[in-house]
Amino acid sequence: MRRRLISVAGAAVAVIGGLWFAMQSSTTADQVATRERLQTLFDTRPGTLTVGPPAIFNLPPIDAVEVLPVRYEPPEGEGFMAVSFRCGLVITLPGQEPQAVVTVGTGSTEVLSCDGLTAIDVVAGKVPMIGTIYRFRSPNVTFPGPVIVRWDEPSKRFVVDDAMGEALDATGPVETMDALKLTLPKL
Repeated sequence: MRRRLISVAGAAVAVIGGLWFAMQSSTTADQVATRERLQTLFDTRPGTLTVGPPAIFNLPPIDAVEVLPVRYEPPEGEGFMAVSFRCGLVITLPGQEPQAVVTVGTGSTEVLSCDGLTAIDVVAGKVPMIGTIYRFRSPNVTFPGPVIVRWDEPSKRFVVDDAMGEALDATGPVETMDALKLTLPKL
């Protein structure tokens, strides 16, 4: 079952690469509650939150982890460009409340805008890690790059690993999930 879910997520990620979709305004009560919940998890400009398809991963020792990618504009006056988008993941562990992780628009990716998620998968590491490849945008260039989200045992939360991201950047371009999986064990 785990392999099937990951391959389904892999197929869905191909759709995500630039094809984000917004939740319809004419939605069921559950969908409205979900949209409102997501907007409270992330500090968004009203009406700008878009949601990608969910993925479910087995991250030992954590069981099935649901990951939902989001993209949104920050509130007026935040962000370094005229139109700046942030990206994030809503990560839900079994039996716990969803956790919002801003992946693009904070830390080492603070000055970049997010054009969208192109790949997501479990990656090897000493702790549970989720590897992502995003399309970043600065004022004069668009480019792909990795963001690593890892489990932080002391806080019992997932966090962006900026140090790992900087180490990956130092190795040269890491533009695909295959390249990410080949480069990580060398660090």
